Amino acid sequence: MAELLNENDLSQVSGGAYSGPVFDYTVLESDTLGKIAKRYSTTEGLLMELNPRIKDKNKLYPGTTIKIPIKN
Repeated sequence: MAELLNENDLSQVSGGAYSGPVFDYTVLESDTLGKIAKRYSTTEGLLMELNPRIKDKNKLYPGTTIKIPIKN
């Protein structure tokens, strides 16, 4: 499921293992970190690095906004 993004939806991060564009994603009730990682071709580890307030990959709360890396 790919969302259409425009340049106003993007931001940049730097430092750590990933440096590049990201977009904000709002967690749905049925989401897990693994499902989100698979959907956007990334890893749970990178999602946790980009979102340091996620302390436990098994505890995601619907409505929370997280950063998702954009792969070229």
